[in-house]
Amino acid sequence: MLTIPKQWLTMDSMLIIIIIICYLAMLTAIGIYASKKTTTSLGFFLADRNLGWFPLTATITATTVGGSATIVAGGRIFTDGLPALWYDFAGALGLIILGLYIAKKVRSTGLITLPDITGSLYDTQTRFTAAILIIITEIAWVALLIQASSFILSVILPIDYMYLLIGSTVVFVMYTIIGGQYAVVAISYNSL
Repeated sequence: MLTIPKQWLTMDSMLIIIIIICYLAMLTAIGIYASKKTTTSLGFFLADRNLGWFPLTATITATTVGGSATIVAGGRIFTDGLPALWYDFAGALGLIILGLYIAKKVRSTGLITLPDITGSLYDTQTRFTAAILIIITEIAWVALLIQASSFILSVILPIDYMYLLIGSTVVFVMYTIIGGQYAVVAISYNSL
């Protein structure tokens, strides 16, 4: 049962709760609005390959500097000091190299997924293996993002962590399924 302590029924606490509910409603509305732009599978997965460099950079940066990465980076900096920033610097360097040297080659294949690209370079069995590895990685990555957002919300809100975890999962999955890559890009960059 969802219970709210009496000390949280202050005006400031209620304002925080209202702001978060409005934010989650906005995410859902963005997914619905973005669904109008998503008419094909290419639109769903790759936003019709129509993203300019700035929104593409914004969405990749948002993916890399997500909640789980921020919490992990903060923890590593706390335990190891400022040299732990090299984790993020190395990731940024990798993304720059990807953008400058590899992205055009990948785009020229016309393929949509990494397993498709792997399969075109090797064989069907390698494509299948790559797909399984990516599925496992994506499940873990999305789980970390949802856990991070739920953890942060549990610090702010007087709601049980499990309810926040379920609510965050529903909202994140809903706006992504409804709007595809256009919805994801709209969250990191106002491109709608």
